[in-house]
Amino acid sequence: MPLIERSLALREQIYGAKHLEVGITLAYLAHAELAANHPNEADTHASHAVAILTDHPAGVLELGRARLVLATLRARDPHTHSDALALARQATLDLRGQPTDSEPLAAARRLLADLSRGTASKAR
Repeated sequence: MPLIERSLALREQIYGAKHLEVGITLAYLAHAELAANHPNEADTHASHAVAILTDHPAGVLELGRARLVLATLRARDPHTHSDALALARQATLDLRGQPTDSEPLAAARRLLADLSRGTASKAR
């Protein structure tokens, strides 16, 4: 992840902290951190990405990825099930512009289905 972190630092320096490119990079960093089992860092960066990308319609697919990271993290705790469900629904809507067989959209749909059945916290 050092390469993504370096890319983030450069983009923040060049474009400023609230730029679309910064939000996109944060979303990819959060996804990589989730995959590397760094949940605290993934949560921080995904939350920051959502805050930035909400103001940039051009970043809707990356916004969906960031929301999917947050939904996945929230699904691990039964106390945040309703948050996870809302985030998974929104991620599915954000990602609907991708091909139907794309992994992020498929993952969002799977998580949404698991959360709707009440099986997500057991599976994650």
